[in-house]
Amino acid sequence: MRIVLLCAMLTVLPWSYSAEPAQRCKPPADPWVGSYIKSNRWSIEKEPERFTITKREDGSYRLSGKPYDSFKFTEIEKGVLSCGKRGIGKLILGDVTFADGTKSRVIRAEFCYEQFLMHDVWGDSAR
Repeated sequence: MRIVLLCAMLTVLPWSYSAEPAQRCKPPADPWVGSYIKSNRWSIEKEPERFTITKREDGSYRLSGKPYDSFKFTEIEKGVLSCGKRGIGKLILGDVTFADGTKSRVIRAEFCYEQFLMHDVWGDSAR
């Protein structure tokens, strides 16, 4: 009698187990890290210059491309990276929204001798 009752209880109880693996929370993506295309109003190059921002193990950031690859950028306030060399270089994070609702990251680069925008590469803008 006990076996029958136990079997009846097991068939009534809902199972909360799933064959699918548990979803893990992904850490938020770093808004700085990515690939960018340089644009400025004086550029007449056929192939735009490309940059990549990577995060180093010490928490600082690196901007690829000469002469910037030797600079060590750190976030001095939310949305602003500075190379700390007497204010010679700053990167300011922003975004643009188009009429169709798509968004793209934009970074304004300010160096004492040059200012330009870096647009998120199209493949990354859908993040």
